[in-house]
Amino acid sequence: MRAIAHMECAWSQYAAAADIVANISDPVQRQNQAIKRLLPSRALLVANTTEMINHLLSHVSNMGEYGTVRNVLTQSWLPDINAIEKVLQTYLP
Repeated sequence: MRAIAHMECAWSQYAAAADIVANISDPVQRQNQAIKRLLPSRALLVANTTEMINHLLSHVSNMGEYGTVRNVLTQSWLPDINAIEKVLQTYLP
C-alpha cells in the first residue's frame, strides 16, 4: 500500500508540472521548463511506479492476483508520461 501511495504522490507532482509546462507558449521556454520541472518529476514517477510493480509482482501467488497486476500495467497512463518526449523532441527510456 505504501508503494501505491508513493506512486500516486509522484503522479500528482508530475501532473502539476505537466500542467505548468503545457501552459507555456514559447517553445524554448517550454523545453527549458520541461527539463527543469517535468523531467525530474517523470524520473520520480518512473522510480515509484517500478517500486510499486516490483512489490505487487513479489506477492503474486495465483492467476487472479496476476490478473490484478496485469490490469494495473495496462492502464492508459503510459501515453501521458511519454508526452514529455514531444516537448523535448527526444526518446526517453
